[in-house]
Amino acid sequence: MIVNIVERHFLSKEAADFIRTESGEEIIDIMDIEEGKDTLVKAEVIISQRKLTDELVKECSNLKWIQSFSAGVNILPLQTLKELGVVVTNTSGIHAPQMTDLAMGMILAFSRSLVEHIRYQKTLRWTQEFSYGELLDSELLIVGSGKIGEMLALKAKAFGMRTVGIKRTVKPLENFDEVRPVSELKDAMKTADYIVILLPLTPETRNLVDAEALSCMKESAVFVNLGRGPIVDENSLIEILRKKKIRGAALDVYKREPLPDDSPLWELDNVIMTPHVGGWGPGNEMRGARLVVDNIRRFRNGEKLINVVDPDMGY
Repeated sequence: MIVNIVERHFLSKEAADFIRTESGEEIIDIMDIEEGKDTLVKAEVIISQRKLTDELVKECSNLKWIQSFSAGVNILPLQTLKELGVVVTNTSGIHAPQMTDLAMGMILAFSRSLVEHIRYQKTLRWTQEFSYGELLDSELLIVGSGKIGEMLALKAKAFGMRTVGIKRTVKPLENFDEVRPVSELKDAMKTADYIVILLPLTPETRNLVDAEALSCMKESAVFVNLGRGPIVDENSLIEILRKKKIRGAALDVYKREPLPDDSPLWELDNVIMTPHVGGWGPGNEMRGARLVVDNIRRFRNGEKLINVVDPDMGY
């Protein structure tokens, strides 16, 4: 039995019906986990984007596979699932088009001082006092050079940027001028004009960009985080932004979400903020649905699944 517990604003009824029709499976939709728990614990396969507890997955005696409808799987009890022999897959890659669009938009907003001009437009003020840059020959550091990072490098190259990747396993990548190991992150941050974080949240990446790393950036640098909030020491980032030690930051993810009303980030004039919507777009739902259909067919045929998560690495 396959059970879908993905909330409707992530997977619409139409997309869920598409998965049912294309896979030929009778998939049960459960929107209230507590009400549908008796059915959920009998599932062989769970399609989910929600947090699942150790206790709940231990009750799922027939469970063989969880298909996450998200790239991030830090809300799943991966070690418990590993012990239970449950395979976890994610939808890594489906968010690449819209997330890289957002990253480039944020970069361009700082390069051409768009934030300042929008602010002045509201007060009918005509001024040319801001600094204006260009992306040609500027250096983009992509921290997390997976599928999304590779698409970002492709788009950056269209602007003539120099692209440097940070990757756990160093290997040559198309559209990257250089790929460096995580151990060289701080050195790489020293020369970057724009730094984009695209990493998943794992024990190794939590607080990876700490106060020391942030202090490595040059004053003209722009910091962009589209990965996960806890990867960055948010308090230290706020401090360097307050002191104008870098040009600015563009953030889609935060240590706490929703961002608390008393967060100093709301008041900073050198910050662009979006409410964790980097992965939202008109195409990602159906890209995800098609991936799920493919994986269901593979599961039934005993074939290797797409995007299998390593529970020890967390992605």
